[in-house]
Amino acid sequence: MFDASSGGIAISTGSTISGSSGSMQIVTGNANGNQAGKISVRVGSSGSGPGNDVDIQAGTANGDVSAPGGNIEIISGGASEMSTTGLIQIGSADGQGGSGNVRMFTGSAADGKSGSLNFITGSAETAGSLNLAVGPSQSDVGGVVVISSGDSASGPGGAIRLLTGQSDSVSSGSLNLQTGNSGTAGASGNVDIISGTSSLQPSGSINIKTGASTGAYGGSIEINVGEGSSGTGGHVHIEGGTQRGARGGSVRLLSGTRSNRNRAGGSGCGCPTRNGDFAPS
Repeated sequence: MFDASSGGIAISTGSTISGSSGSMQIVTGNANGNQAGKISVRVGSSGSGPGNDVDIQAGTANGDVSAPGGNIEIISGGASEMSTTGLIQIGSADGQGGSGNVRMFTGSAADGKSGSLNFITGSAETAGSLNLAVGPSQSDVGGVVVISSGDSASGPGGAIRLLTGQSDSVSSGSLNLQTGNSGTAGASGNVDIISGTSSLQPSGSINIKTGASTGAYGGSIEINVGEGSSGTGGHVHIEGGTQRGARGGSVRLLSGTRSNRNRAGGSGCGCPTRNGDFAPS
């Protein structure tokens, strides 16, 4: 036992002026009759102060202005035909006062585009799922899932697209947007679909539309209130916009049309506005 710091160990290849510097490989040997040895990279425990880091960094390209920096590849081990390949786990350690964060981000770019983050499962007879979930809270509010597109200083902001999988032979995948069930003392959560406010231009629209069908009929749109067991039933409230100093917005209900543009069902419905007049049908 010594009071001073222990000595460091540096393992490096030599530098070169014109050629490539040497490579470094840390490899365990093959084991034909048993399990091959593992490789462990670990930092010792700290008696005082924070634990120290493990830094893995690829090389920087300094000479050629068009050359990219080096890559970092983490790939699990392969397997035989009847087994699965190895697992990759990235996580922070458990803690009494709180566990650490896990951050994945691309670097900033002064002139070009910053890098993308791609989470993709491999193709298979049954492709794997992507799960994004927050762990349960014992006594406080549950954690939030925030999916935010990018801001822009001069152009339009980034979009968010949720697309289900398509099928070459049967139906495409469903898209379910649903809040969780409540306990005995509370109400289930709301579902709010709201466009942002605007100062000079009209605010964004909300379009709820089913796709066209070339060989059958278009899908329906249903707005239903759930059944209650006591009290007054829930309402369906559809209201046109209020306009200061001008005519309020209309509410129009129109039945479907035939291909010759004649009404297929009954006539359109003119609905009263807040001002008492009717929107044309």
